[in-house]
Amino acid sequence: MKYQTHDDAAHSIEENLRLEAEAHDEDYEGRKPFGLDSLTFSIDEVWKIHDRAYKRGTYRRGWRKHRLFELMNLPTLEGKRILEVGCGQGHNSVFFALYGAEVHGFDLSSAGISMAREIARANKVDDRCHFRVANVSAMPYEAESFDVVVYNAVLHHVFKYPNVKEETFRVLKPGGKLFFAEGVRDNAAHRFIRSIQRTVRPAHYHGDIDLEMEDLRDLTKDYASVNIEQFGLVEKFLQGIGKPYNNNWFIRSLLFAGHKVDDSLLAVIPGLRSQCLEVVGVAVKGERHEVAPRPH
Repeated sequence: MKYQTHDDAAHSIEENLRLEAEAHDEDYEGRKPFGLDSLTFSIDEVWKIHDRAYKRGTYRRGWRKHRLFELMNLPTLEGKRILEVGCGQGHNSVFFALYGAEVHGFDLSSAGISMAREIARANKVDDRCHFRVANVSAMPYEAESFDVVVYNAVLHHVFKYPNVKEETFRVLKPGGKLFFAEGVRDNAAHRFIRSIQRTVRPAHYHGDIDLEMEDLRDLTKDYASVNIEQFGLVEKFLQGIGKPYNNNWFIRSLLFAGHKVDDSLLAVIPGLRSQCLEVVGVAVKGERHEVAPRPH
């Protein structure tokens, strides 16, 4: 795990929490869910948005979340208790609630939580969605109270804080599942590109860390079973061209070519997966273990 800027390591925990909350408050203010024009959405709309980036109208990291949703097997979550850590505006949580889950979500951003409640009301699942402002180092939930815990593109923000591993494990029921989707920085070429981006836009990357596969292995080491998938090599680099390619046929064609190159390269040289930049994983908590007290 590496800090993305030298200053971040020197900040106190309280200072980092304050700075990140302020940054995300600004980011979430007035933002619509999933990049749509409305607060409401359907299950089919969300699946369509989260597909390969070369397809018109999809999100540039859509496939990563698509795979996360597949691993979660959403239709089986009806009646289950889910915790989304760093839920932001809560649109993922609301999406899970549309499948019948009881969802709890928390975030540092009060603006994000306010929007999450509004989105839940708009989609008529506010009776199944429970949002609050909270800190990952001291999750305000009882031990063994969730069937599922989800980190979607959040670990690179929170892994620097204390007790993340311990608190995640504590709130999961025996047999419960931890799901995560992230980008990793084990690829030297990508780290070089990111260093340039951080120089150009330092404020944008404040508080982020360079997650490595070793961090994810450390996060999941106490679980009974772990499955971590890596993908996205050439296609991921091409996504760095920029965001406005949903309606640009040329850029979408490049992304399609990158996707095909990835398929061929990884089939011929499976070891290249260790250089891939997108990660989705699931870890299952064992049925028998000693309940750890809340960390201090």
